[in-house]
Amino acid sequence: MSCAIVPKAGAQTCGSPQDLGTLPGGTFSKANGVSADGAVVVGSTDIGDTHARAFRWTATGGMQGLLPLPGDSESFANGVSADGAMVVGSSGTAGGGGRYLACLWTEAGAWGGQSLGTLPGATSSYAYGVSADGSVVVGVSILPTGGTQYDTRAFRWTAAGGIESLGTLPGHTSSGAASVSADGSVVVGYSGTGTGPLSWVRAFRWTAAGGMQSLGTLPGAGNTDARCVSADGAVVVGVINYPSSYARPFRWTAAGGMQIIGSLTEPWSSFATGVSADGSVVVGGRDSSSGRVAFRWTSAGSTWYNLATLAGGSTWEAHAISANSDVVVGSGFMSSGQRAIFWRVPRCPADVNCSRSVTVQDVFDFLDAYFSDGIMADFNHDGMVFVQDIFDFLAAYFAGCP
Repeated sequence: MSCAIVPKAGAQTCGSPQDLGTLPGGTFSKANGVSADGAVVVGSTDIGDTHARAFRWTATGGMQGLLPLPGDSESFANGVSADGAMVVGSSGTAGGGGRYLACLWTEAGAWGGQSLGTLPGATSSYAYGVSADGSVVVGVSILPTGGTQYDTRAFRWTAAGGIESLGTLPGHTSSGAASVSADGSVVVGYSGTGTGPLSWVRAFRWTAAGGMQSLGTLPGAGNTDARCVSADGAVVVGVINYPSSYARPFRWTAAGGMQIIGSLTEPWSSFATGVSADGSVVVGGRDSSSGRVAFRWTSAGSTWYNLATLAGGSTWEAHAISANSDVVVGSGFMSSGQRAIFWRVPRCPADVNCSRSVTVQDVFDFLDAYFSDGIMADFNHDGMVFVQDIFDFLAAYFAGCP
């Protein structure tokens, strides 16, 4: 038996994508962050007038807009606290030269936005990461240098200390912070020279004790950019560029240094954007001959999984993963435009129904999907439902779930 996968209508199956839609009148949406348990998703959509609107989504409440600051026309959400009660992003005025301010929305404040300000001399700021309890926010401020030129500067914000610059690596003129550890003590991002776009970039890891430290690059490679950090700050993931080849995702640890995820011989680009709390699972985007797919990579066996897609969609990307690794969020392009996407993934391969354990019910559910050509039955993620999927599933089933 061999056949192409055709997604079936009805309830979302384990590992299959869910389109989160848009706000009323909207034309696009994109998911950028997810709470620790996967119950809260944040990102950006629009309201039908070309202005972006930050959103917070839950299964029970659906998509709810987060208003911009008074006088502003649009807002964006990029990160969320572990409990989903605090959202960070930016608020500003659309159009050329518009001013944007890093913003914090809280449940305690009835989701009204709070400006986090900018660094001295800066015209705008954008928040991208937040600690588990919401007490530390990181991002980037824009520093004009004359005309249309500008530098950027990574910042770290706390309620007590306000917004503070993290500086740059020696000899660099710009930096930006993308992510922060659960306790707020480790920040990662980029530092480089040149002006938008940067011409020389290195991934960095910052701590209060050690300051900003370069994660370097690899032989034959060029720019590196850190996109996310694990809960304890020990694992950093991002993207590394090869001047004569393609971009590759990397995973960094103090013990192992920077290591490529995947193969340098693959003739396509890929990048990492998110990492689980323990650093063992990485998500991102991966180009292929049939377009871009969202991927989930596990350190156990260095295994790649291409996340399932919706019929008619293209250019799929994973942007964030929940702390427990059960939920991945990102985006895909449908015929109606870009859409925020939610994937619920199994804890281990044989847990095909996402029950968080491997039981005989997984066998029944897998076989039901196999004989109805369902997405769940493509166990080895080769894009086809074939008898090899049965062999691979049974091997994983008898291996159990750690």
